[in-house]
Amino acid sequence: MRVIPSRHQAGRIRYLAAVIIAIAVTLAASPLTASAADDPLAPYTVDGVTPRGTTINLFDYWLTDRGAADNIDPAGIADLGINAGHVLDFIKNASRSAAPYEANPSNVNKWTASAHPRTAIAAPTLGADGYPTLSTTLGGESLAYLFSNIGGPSKQAFPGVTGLLQVDDQGYYSYNSQTNFAQFNESTNAFTLYNAGGVNTGGASPNGQFFPFNTGAQVFNVSGGALQRNGVTSVSPVINHYFGMTMATRFIQQYGGHVDESQTTPVTYNFSGDDDVWVFIDDVLVADLGGIHDMTSVQIDFSTGEIIVYEDNPRQTPGQFNNTYDENDHSFKKTTLKDMFTDAVREGSPDLDGWRDNTFADDTYHTLKFFYLERGGTDSNMSLKFNLLPIPESEITKVDQLGEPVPGAEFALYATDATYDVTDENNPLWTGTTNAEGKLSIRDEETDSPIAFKELVDETDTTHFVLRETETPEGYRNLGDVRLYYEKDSGLILSDNYWKTGAYGMPKVTTSAPASINYADGGDEVLNLADMKTEELEKLNMFALVFKRVDSDGDISAASSWAPVSGNPTDGWVVH
Repeated sequence: MRVIPSRHQAGRIRYLAAVIIAIAVTLAASPLTASAADDPLAPYTVDGVTPRGTTINLFDYWLTDRGAADNIDPAGIADLGINAGHVLDFIKNASRSAAPYEANPSNVNKWTASAHPRTAIAAPTLGADGYPTLSTTLGGESLAYLFSNIGGPSKQAFPGVTGLLQVDDQGYYSYNSQTNFAQFNESTNAFTLYNAGGVNTGGASPNGQFFPFNTGAQVFNVSGGALQRNGVTSVSPVINHYFGMTMATRFIQQYGGHVDESQTTPVTYNFSGDDDVWVFIDDVLVADLGGIHDMTSVQIDFSTGEIIVYEDNPRQTPGQFNNTYDENDHSFKKTTLKDMFTDAVREGSPDLDGWRDNTFADDTYHTLKFFYLERGGTDSNMSLKFNLLPIPESEITKVDQLGEPVPGAEFALYATDATYDVTDENNPLWTGTTNAEGKLSIRDEETDSPIAFKELVDETDTTHFVLRETETPEGYRNLGDVRLYYEKDSGLILSDNYWKTGAYGMPKVTTSAPASINYADGGDEVLNLADMKTEELEKLNMFALVFKRVDSDGDISAASSWAPVSGNPTDGWVVH
């Protein structure tokens, strides 16, 4: 949407949804704590990316002092630091307890001695505060003390960290500690990714451990023109063991749970690692990998709805996991999204509308939240891979009558009935302020991801909205409320008071560029965006060429049936 207010005089307000091509990922050179000239490890890094609409938060926990070694348990560990007054313990020498694998007060802090997770630590739905809560068996405590973005006793939070993931030419975002050691840099709030796995195992899992609060200099040497692990293991005193991470992303289900209309590539979400991992979709627990355990994995297939929790590298003797373990595919549990939501409904979660068999129906919007703790003081493994489809943005751009951006304009969006009366000014659906470019998008504050108008329609059960400019920058006039209504058949947002405000609606298209792009001259040369540094990417411009069909009776595939369009809604459009 584009807002064009007057400067000192009455003018027009327009809402533009322009045709935009955007790379749905921010590519940034992985920052280092020292310059390349001073750091011998600098040549051995790779660039990380931050997908649009995905927010990652990182947390450091400790028992006595943040800088103290934690490879040995101090006396009275249950009453120290992050453990004090809470059910969950961060502990090095956890005693063993296998079956029963369902959590209870006596085994919740014990190692399962295998890849089998400790289930039922977390309740089947997120709490009212948006965080996991312990099951009623364990007292129902909220885990906000671990996962909120507010620091606390024995905890430091780092919200909105960047650069952990990479993207391949198939559109998968991924991270694998066995391939890339990840060092978190507090000064930049970003990860440095090295081109090799770091930290040898001290337990039974593979080399290449995930310890984000350690540095490359602590775990690598350079030899023969390559990084070499220097012998530090997951039980060395230098290792910082106790930490957590969350990831939140919003996505749309389309094409029967596939990435495009060809329906050849399913949308999937994969995790492999230890210790506690809980994956919630729409606040329902769909993957329960809780407890202190060895490396285990989960895959969610959105084309079928299948969820499988399995041992990625089986090392156990047959039958060790009793009747919960399938020796044929090494799985602990197989279920579906529909089954998990059905079970949660019995606990009082929302209804079960919007399904196609065992998976979500097309054109539905969802939120995935991932919660991860490393609280067993030995190995730490992590691998993530997903290709969820991001939600298209609804954007407002405010400019003056000369087309110059207007920053600092504050807006609020309200749901109304057909009278467009705002009955509660203190409870808008969304608020925002235009940036230096005069832009803001309607986004979810928690996940920093777009909110589609269709979602607002579904949530509020109305098709009528008021967009109100609540703070107008000095020197500009406020032309009053803009009345918007949603056309369900077309999916368009239209203005109901165009003649008073000059507001009208247009569609906006957001698409993702592939990682590799062929040059337009038809040759074989390929531009690989994933290999480019930030300064190179900043020199690139991407745009869409829009065509209008000028011969509706002719062959739709013939070039003569189409003509290119240029211009903008302020100055007008030209069909060439």
